[in-house]
Amino acid sequence: MSVALRLVGITVLLATALWSCRPRQAQVPGQLLTQNALLLPDAPAWNESWSTENTLLVHLISDPSSVHPSALTNHGAILIAQLIHGYLLYLNPITLKLEPGICRTLPQQSPDGLQFTYELREGLYWDDGRPVTPEDVIFSFKAYKCPLTQNPAQKPYLENLSAVVASPLHSRRFTLISKDRYVHNESFVIEFPILPRHVYDSANVLARFSLAQFDDPAFRAEEHADLVAWSRSFNHPVNGTDPAHIKGLGPYRLTQWEPGQFITLERKPRHWTAGVDSLPLLLASYPETIVFRFIRDETATKLELLSQKLDASSMLTTRTLMDLLTDSSFLRNYNSAFMENLACNRIYLNTRPDGLKRLPYFEDVRMRKAMAYLVPVDRMIEVLAMKQAVRWTTFLPPFRTDEVDTTLKPIPYDVQAAIRLLEEAGWHDSDNDGIRDKLIAGRRVALEPELSLAALGSASRDAATLIAEAALPAGMRIRIRELETGTLMEKARQHDFDMLLTAGIVSALAKDYSQIWHTRSWEQNGSNYSGFGSPITDALLDSMRRELNDSARIAMSRRLQRIIYEQQPVIFTFSPHRKVVVHKRWGNQIFVKEKPGFIPNALRLLNP
Repeated sequence: MSVALRLVGITVLLATALWSCRPRQAQVPGQLLTQNALLLPDAPAWNESWSTENTLLVHLISDPSSVHPSALTNHGAILIAQLIHGYLLYLNPITLKLEPGICRTLPQQSPDGLQFTYELREGLYWDDGRPVTPEDVIFSFKAYKCPLTQNPAQKPYLENLSAVVASPLHSRRFTLISKDRYVHNESFVIEFPILPRHVYDSANVLARFSLAQFDDPAFRAEEHADLVAWSRSFNHPVNGTDPAHIKGLGPYRLTQWEPGQFITLERKPRHWTAGVDSLPLLLASYPETIVFRFIRDETATKLELLSQKLDASSMLTTRTLMDLLTDSSFLRNYNSAFMENLACNRIYLNTRPDGLKRLPYFEDVRMRKAMAYLVPVDRMIEVLAMKQAVRWTTFLPPFRTDEVDTTLKPIPYDVQAAIRLLEEAGWHDSDNDGIRDKLIAGRRVALEPELSLAALGSASRDAATLIAEAALPAGMRIRIRELETGTLMEKARQHDFDMLLTAGIVSALAKDYSQIWHTRSWEQNGSNYSGFGSPITDALLDSMRRELNDSARIAMSRRLQRIIYEQQPVIFTFSPHRKVVVHKRWGNQIFVKEKPGFIPNALRLLNP
């Protein structure tokens, strides 16, 4: 649930694209609700082997380290937070449009695009019966923006928020005021749960401070003893790990957490959503209990599904689902589908190496284009993803026809085209050992770039091996280096790599691409790992983020896509289809492109 491009490790993407020789079975037929969602029919008859318990068992690969409202950075944490918290707005997973959450309607926007006035729903109350008020909203955004709050991933989304002001004339109305026009002035709120002020700030400490103070570089938060004491309490790990300290507006409460095993959510017996019409889908609460079970091993996951001890998953590998589709009991008990998604595997090339730790292999655009000719993307889709994938040519998925530049064509695997570019760039095989070399800074250097990737098993290693084998005929020897995920991403931020194999996810709402492509992001060790950019592209990105006219912004986006395509700082490969599986004892099954691929709280237990 991100309003900007998010980078993730290779775990979820390449690790779900594994080889198998078995043919794919026919998918379960369904009714296409929109371009983004598939509605599957309810089972026509009840099977006696199916459990009648209204407990939904959801598979995750690992548990989140925390579900603290200011530290929602991983898939599991975000999914759980959607169920235990309430948000001003939600992204509808079917329409991929914003819709009201705990507010009565979408906000009223001022003509200058700087003020957004919201009105809370009538009858909103916290679990202890206290009403929800604009004071809670004001507190929440102050808590997130406070310099002492440990939420570096959230801070960029709050930079443009200057104030939250309660209406003096209406008890449920308030206005969010922005500093500047920005495409996410409305949608950024989907990142931030609204919290009860009386629980997280009983002494009302944050009422003594303003967002303007938190914006002021001269403000010294650490000099205010009351603010320091509040931040220590708010940042405390118990607020993200202890069920007794996790309070939210959502229809579920977290009741049990066994690290490494499971997290249990229970539907609240009394909740403000009861009897409310036109609720967003993400505030539904049909299962009485939702249990997230953490299973990393493929074989164990398969056995749990075959024994009907899991109800839903979107974390299967392609090989696992292909194997399951040959089992009659699985087909009898589960629906499944391969869904397009908003994530893509990619290879970052270091275009601005320091020349010491990292040699200038890819400083020259001809080298980057040569590398693009040497990545066998179609072969990777066939072998690794078993053809259950779609190729990308830019940072947007091809099904985003509203914005993607369809004139950009996939670059084919072409050794001879790569050799011509390598020769032009001065790389020759001077010693006839089969590997090209070049004189750089007075010494002869072999063309042996290092490909860094996460050490997460055979899937990512197989992908790297395919790339290395494909580059060798052109006289390039790629050295594969597997690293622990945290180390890999730290090296990416420090620009300590030649080539980086990883993956990225783009939200349906992503319109500001500065995080990935602006030179400021490279300078500040952000997510512009490749070092791409120039004053021209920076100005283009700055204009895009402030352009509210879709036609004008899309034209700028396509221009940016063309520049990136010509420069090739990142080689986009493919997006493996999401594998979604849900047990047939549940009705109202909706498979979607957004994570997690289905809507757990909207599933209804069928009546046997």
